[in-house]
Amino acid sequence: MVERAQVRLVHEADRGHGPTISEVAAEAGVGRATAARTLGGYGYVSPELRARVLAAAEKLGYRANALARSMSTGVSHTLGVIVADIGNPFFAGLLRGISDSARARGFDVIVLSTYEDLQEEIAATNVLIDRAVAALDLDALDDAHIPFDPELVMVGPKTEARVVGEVGRMLALPDRVTAVFCTETDGMTGSLRALRQAGLSYPDDVALIGFDDSAWAAVMDPPLTMIAQPVHQLGAKAAEVLLDILGGAEPARTMHTLRSELIQRASVASPPE
Repeated sequence: MVERAQVRLVHEADRGHGPTISEVAAEAGVGRATAARTLGGYGYVSPELRARVLAAAEKLGYRANALARSMSTGVSHTLGVIVADIGNPFFAGLLRGISDSARARGFDVIVLSTYEDLQEEIAATNVLIDRAVAALDLDALDDAHIPFDPELVMVGPKTEARVVGEVGRMLALPDRVTAVFCTETDGMTGSLRALRQAGLSYPDDVALIGFDDSAWAAVMDPPLTMIAQPVHQLGAKAAEVLLDILGGAEPARTMHTLRSELIQRASVASPPE
């Protein structure tokens, strides 16, 4: 016989409450308003009184209620981050950097994923990180005297299934492509699937280069040549710039460029004859 589990709902009253702002104020010997300004991080409090309030809060184990603080001050201390695809490992590293910088400054982070829908991104906010499009991107083709061919470029949502179809189409062209450059993880996995379906291999038939180096790229057979971005640093820097502006710094249109690194492995070879 199976006995029915006994479930008890624990209410706030059962657990007891933590110390209140009034209790912290009494312990510090200051008014409630002074304690509230100190613990809420707004308004002016003299260094002496601030130290007393913080010492009292530490002694009593006071923990601020973020929701109550935001309602009373109008400041939530929360950063909203909009990403194209939360499932993309690039954005995972980016969010880690943003979160680390935000936490160090007393901010929380909330995330919205638009799943590569440009209209959703526009509706949410202007794109600020890793979205600048420069004419310099095609300089390498000009330097090599290679004309730009739009048939060899995939734009739009980069799902793995779509990449398989597009790369498969390029591999089936009469003048078959000899190299594939992938800008993200789904692009690389989709390209690998397309090569397998076409009965081709890398680097013998097609050279492969990917973006955003990952541990799995090094253990592939052959290992994949990748371009490594300082993703964590990118997120951390973006958060620092935003937090400085929120703290009163003068907004300025500044482009921060971080150095990437080419990790040469074994997925690139000279084009077949």
